[in-house]
Amino acid sequence: VAEVASVAPVTVSPPSVPAVPEQVTSPSPSAPAAAPAAAIVRRGKPTILVATDVEGWAWDFKAQQLRKFLSDEFDVAIWSVQDRDRPPAGFDLYHTFGFPFVDHMPQGARIVTGLTAHVWRTWGADAVRRWASRAVAIHANSILLRDEIEQFRPNSDHPVYYVPNGVDPEQFCR
Repeated sequence: VAEVASVAPVTVSPPSVPAVPEQVTSPSPSAPAAAPAAAIVRRGKPTILVATDVEGWAWDFKAQQLRKFLSDEFDVAIWSVQDRDRPPAGFDLYHTFGFPFVDHMPQGARIVTGLTAHVWRTWGADAVRRWASRAVAIHANSILLRDEIEQFRPNSDHPVYYVPNGVDPEQFCR
């Protein structure tokens, strides 16, 4: 049985980003509206910024699903490294799907990061250790990968979680 992590909400001062209308147009009729990172609207819920690589690719789709399924409890904004600007500061939590994205996150931010493929050797152990040291938790989407990156957690206060890829039951139903 796999252990799936839940991150407890934290209370931090609200983000200092301008409020914008909640209605944001969607790139396609089937895709949920994607509010830009600066468009987070504070309604008393904890805020999460999810970092992606390329709009419309796997991590963007996963980010859209996180927003869809967590929106009752969290305000989730999606930011892409393609935006070139650094993500805004002030979110309660920053989530990345890959270690290198940690370099883009604000200093002192609460970061959850990890791996979705066996590629850490590409960057080297020292770089992965540095990125892992900035994270409050690390995720891996397979048990083998979780066990492989366990060596990089800075201490027992920085857990490594097995978080398998999910399936949207609405998309894959008959």
